[in-house]
Amino acid sequence: MTTAAELATRQDRLIRVLACPSCGGPLSVHEASRHEGMVVDADLRCATHGIVGIIESYDISFRPVDLERSRVARTSGGHVRCPISADDERVTETGSWRHGWEGVSTEGEGPHELVVKFSGVGVSISFYAHDWCGIAELYVDNELVRTETLFRVETELVLVDLVGLRDGAHELRVRATGEPNAHNPGDQVVVSRFDELRLPSDAPLPSLEAVNRGNGFPPPFAELMDALGPDAVAVDCGGGDRRFGDSRVYNLEYLHFELPDIYADGLRLPFRTGTLDAVLSQAVLEHVPDPQQAIDEIRRVLKPDGVLYIEIAFMQPLHAVPSHYFNVTIYGLEYLLRDWDLEESGTFTGLHDTFEWLGRCVSAEQKIGPERLGQALEILAEIDAKTTPEELRPIAGSVWARARRGDYQASVAEVAASGGDALEVFPTKTLMSEVTLRLRKAGRSPLKHGVRAVKFTVARLRGRTPT
Repeated sequence: MTTAAELATRQDRLIRVLACPSCGGPLSVHEASRHEGMVVDADLRCATHGIVGIIESYDISFRPVDLERSRVARTSGGHVRCPISADDERVTETGSWRHGWEGVSTEGEGPHELVVKFSGVGVSISFYAHDWCGIAELYVDNELVRTETLFRVETELVLVDLVGLRDGAHELRVRATGEPNAHNPGDQVVVSRFDELRLPSDAPLPSLEAVNRGNGFPPPFAELMDALGPDAVAVDCGGGDRRFGDSRVYNLEYLHFELPDIYADGLRLPFRTGTLDAVLSQAVLEHVPDPQQAIDEIRRVLKPDGVLYIEIAFMQPLHAVPSHYFNVTIYGLEYLLRDWDLEESGTFTGLHDTFEWLGRCVSAEQKIGPERLGQALEILAEIDAKTTPEELRPIAGSVWARARRGDYQASVAEVAASGGDALEVFPTKTLMSEVTLRLRKAGRSPLKHGVRAVKFTVARLRGRTPT
């Protein structure tokens, strides 16, 4: 069991490497409440951009939607979020609900209802909305309090807070109306998560128990963590609900899962340049609209000897639609990592895995029956067992790579944002080119003034008087 002191140390280690996602500048922590040495609620402020993040119920978030929710919570007296999973004994189902990675979703004709017993001063519901979603009615203590249309052109998390209740026991009922939305015949309702909203004095300490509701840590990443020291800081980018009890690994997500330590956009990571020891990205980049930018961001926040272990879909069919943008070959992945020191790359899973993915997408089990589907998968598994790694490349379900950050040329802006204490600054080619451009715009000679300009720029960024 992790002690309160260990949890506080772990939280402090993460806070120290945070930065403004807009400019990379340092953040100040303005605490609203603290419990057993840990910050429960706080604002994270940038000198340039104001409040850019929050700590809420120990979780750190840089998502705009959470900033707004936090403002509402503070004005209503403040509260902490205590998650209730869909398979909790306090949740009962009527109708047909399918349990999956995104939560629980209606299937077939209704009526469909979820009834949740909770205590506290309110309740929060997270819906996973997309282009086939319909309408949900929300009842608290048998009173209709809200009707939510969940249709979205692009997949989005819809977060609804129902606050202002008396402190005590209550009941929430989520009813899928079965009515199609106005844009297509979809009527699905997908519930991602529930949260009890309790008073700050009731804040339970977070748990670091080993939990995994998706893919486990791949062996290469586990081996990497074994080689790092006790004060290492690693980030699992897009780990969903995954935690294996390693206090050095922080789970970063954008979607609203139960276990993340920090919520942020993978295209603008809220970490200081050159501060992380390792990063894991598993089955994530195919769902990012600009994978190269995401890769470059990871490279920026890693230490010079920091390591990335990455897996990305190749032959996997569409999933998490419509937020499935890219699949890549092994050669495509190596190209994305062209500025890294690539240590190893490869492929894994073959015909069996690819067909299993396909079967899920087209509901093969319902069409041909579980027995025949099982026979087909057995045949494909036999073929896979006789397939060499080289033969696997054209049919692999996924590709992977391990790479070190290597030499990283920081820009003037990144050096300035770091405050001069996160980077060892030298007059690099990148810096020289920026200085040269500035001198030319000012009508001055780069040859005459270049060296002094570099010295002055570096010294000024470090807060020292140039010599």
